[in-house]
Amino acid sequence: ISFDSRGYMVIPNPGIRSTRLYFKNSKGDRTELKLYGVNGGLSRHLFTESAFFDLDLTGLNGGVYIFSILQNGNSAVNGKILVE
Repeated sequence: ISFDSRGYMVIPNPGIRSTRLYFKNSKGDRTELKLYGVNGGLSRHLFTESAFFDLDLTGLNGGVYIFSILQNGNSAVNGKILVE
């Protein structure tokens, strides 16, 4: 997967029922994802040791969501996901 300067890729974006968020994790570090709605509330909190998250978007209202990816407790990537 080729990443641009943001360091992540979301396919599909916007998502309807689910989406996959790819990021760099060549060492298989424990990685945490926090997904926030526009009101600042935590919508999803996931962990993985792979280089992607499969996000279940069911139950989320349409709109923009902000995510933060942390590797070993340090912020690695921040970005946005659109939900239809």
